[in-house]
Amino acid sequence: MAGAGRLSPPISRPAARPLSLHHLTALDVSPPDLVTLAAALGCDHVCLFTQVEPEVRSLFPCVEDEAMVEAVATRLRQTGLTVCDLEYFPVRPGLEMDAYRPALDRGARLGAGRATAHIHDPDRDRALGAFAALCRVASDCGLAVGLEFTHFSRVNSLAEALAFVADAGEPNGDVVLDALHYFRSGERATDLAEMDLSRVGYVQVCDGPAAIAEADRIAEAVGERGVPGEGVFDLATFVANLPPGPAVAVEIPQARRMAAGVPPLERARLAVEATRGLLSAGR
Repeated sequence: MAGAGRLSPPISRPAARPLSLHHLTALDVSPPDLVTLAAALGCDHVCLFTQVEPEVRSLFPCVEDEAMVEAVATRLRQTGLTVCDLEYFPVRPGLEMDAYRPALDRGARLGAGRATAHIHDPDRDRALGAFAALCRVASDCGLAVGLEFTHFSRVNSLAEALAFVADAGEPNGDVVLDALHYFRSGERATDLAEMDLSRVGYVQVCDGPAAIAEADRIAEAVGERGVPGEGVFDLATFVANLPPGPAVAVEIPQARRMAAGVPPLERARLAVEATRGLLSAGR
């Protein structure tokens, strides 16, 4: 794995919530090498991109052809890992959800269980119909669809996301709970104890500073998140209030460390070990 650093034997996994290594944590490795890296760090799953919008495709390693599907499938067989989540499937005005079928099918053939959607349509009724259509296409591929709320999308709080998924009415629709977007929406970790989280199907963990400029929110989300313990998010309470079951994705891009020459294995190790420690402390 070029540039990834020396791989040590896989870390033995304690009995804990399953961990998935999100590709954002190490965008400078290929999809097959992400699988190898995740296995070396004792993760259970990976999150892969099988659909990326053309204008940013060069920024995100994508499983977009049959050769890459086979390369990833081979690495999954060798390591015993599985694919947890597929990224990313925005709902936009005028976009037919069937256009996503090939990307969903590629992920399904790799054994993925779910895909993540964002809502970028200001018309809620139209967006509901499109999200429901995406869920039906994904269901044909045996996948769930998680609605991820973000500050920069049209569904931007956990309460809104839960209501949206309920109104869409599709049995394979659920909610992605990303710690970054949760805290950036102004919520407190203690508020989770008052909410019905039964429709939360997937969790993403990172840390961050108390505040960040509005103009920097997207750059933070895709390029510079904090390893647990580096910021001020109340992650201990956040983790303590999670529903049982959903896998936790380590989604922690570290652009500054990457620019400083820290290899992807070491950046991912920092992120995985800190997240594993957080989850272990919360058990």
